[in-house]
Amino acid sequence: MYQLSAVMAWCYNWCLDRAERMPRWQGYAIQVLAVFTFVAVIIFAPNWVVFTYWVVVLGPLSVFCAAHRSVWKKRDETRRDR
Repeated sequence: MYQLSAVMAWCYNWCLDRAERMPRWQGYAIQVLAVFTFVAVIIFAPNWVVFTYWVVVLGPLSVFCAAHRSVWKKRDETRRDR
């Protein structure tokens, strides 16, 4: 269990570091591109490819989305408090 939590923490910290460096629109562009690609995979690919894409791409993407949301929420609160 410790190894799994260490890998998950590393992944979140890596995504958080990347989300802090990029503008807001790039984070949203990554999310939209992944969703459109998922729709295309659902339409054209067999079921095993859909499941693989869901696990391999959308799993880490959800971690990136959480990091991106927390970074920009903190920045928006800072601007609002000024």
